[in-house]
Amino acid sequence: ENALLIENASLIENASLIENALLIENALLIENASLIENASLIENASLIENASLIENALLIENAL
Repeated sequence: ENALLIENASLIENASLIENALLIENALLIENASLIENASLIENASLIENASLIENALLIENAL
């Protein structure tokens, strides 16, 4: 009986550790997705800004 209780406690502990590892893994995946999304948004903003600067330079050159 005691051996079975110890075995059950061990199985519960292992299941808990696996669950915690999965939760941490999921949190890391969400964090990585967020960082990739943020990098993409920053890159897009930079490209828009560059296009705007080129457009402004062309307008100034045409005015001259």
